[in-house]
Amino acid sequence: TGDFKAIEDSGAQVFRFVVVEHADYEQAFNQAKSHGLTALPYLGAGAFPRTTASENKFIAFAKKVVGEYGPTSTYNVNTWEIWNEPNMPHPAEHPKLEQGEVSPKEFAEFYKRLVRGIRTVAPEINLLAPGLFGYKSNKGGHETPREFLKTFNHTLNEEPALKEPYVGLSLHPYVFKTRNPKKKKEKAHAPRDEEDAKQIMREIKGMVEGVGGLNEGSQIWVTELGFPVKSLLENGQPDKSIPAVSAEEQRRLLQASFSMLFRTRERLKIQHAIYYNIQDLSGNSWEHHAGLLEESTGSKPGAPRPAYNAFAGLAGGKKCTVAPC
Repeated sequence: TGDFKAIEDSGAQVFRFVVVEHADYEQAFNQAKSHGLTALPYLGAGAFPRTTASENKFIAFAKKVVGEYGPTSTYNVNTWEIWNEPNMPHPAEHPKLEQGEVSPKEFAEFYKRLVRGIRTVAPEINLLAPGLFGYKSNKGGHETPREFLKTFNHTLNEEPALKEPYVGLSLHPYVFKTRNPKKKKEKAHAPRDEEDAKQIMREIKGMVEGVGGLNEGSQIWVTELGFPVKSLLENGQPDKSIPAVSAEEQRRLLQASFSMLFRTRERLKIQHAIYYNIQDLSGNSWEHHAGLLEESTGSKPGAPRPAYNAFAGLAGGKKCTVAPC
């Protein structure tokens, strides 16, 4: 509950969380409601189902959860995101049944069937297209949001076409390395000063504009954006593809990027921008260490980083200097 109070006090309005089988999503719905936060659940993550049996199982699960928490329930959660980052290769949990390779066409066919199933229990539900990871990492098989959406949208329009497939696009416009475009020989590096923060901001803006140009009129939801202060490989060595930044640089990057998203929200049709994540988690990988709060240790709550107060200042929340926030 401490995390949720920190989210509420920060001025945030939306809490995004995963909904899959065996996840504790009931607590997430209840905590969001009790703290006055708008719940934004995303249905599904990792490798999507590619067999009839696994697909039918997930569609039945999705219908059940939407019936319990969706717009026809007492929770009245109107907007749901469908899947997380299918434009990235994911390890398949059951290799003989599901593959982790990126396939926007196959995903779009699955999306059609899933949405039609969901609409049998909640016809008026608002759906977001899948959250798409924006950083062009060095992992083979990654597709940029623009590449993925071109095929995804084309397939949605193929017969039998899915009418009004989504109300908005979901984007994760991560930028972890940059270079001065005027310095041709400069290598891309982790941001380290005010000018680098401005360049990162411009690159994020360009990514949002590029995706919006493919879907004129659609809302843009920035459902993940963050900057890690620690990023290690499994062997404990620094991850050079996604380098860490200092806590002060994290603050500077958040201030620059989220200020820009707020200023351009009307022109770019940005509905919401969500920082990832509220607090660090255990482990070494970068996605566990982009938190506005440090990791909790035992009963000791995580201390706020400078970025927490930067976010609170932008969101109209309460600033915090000493844990618990």
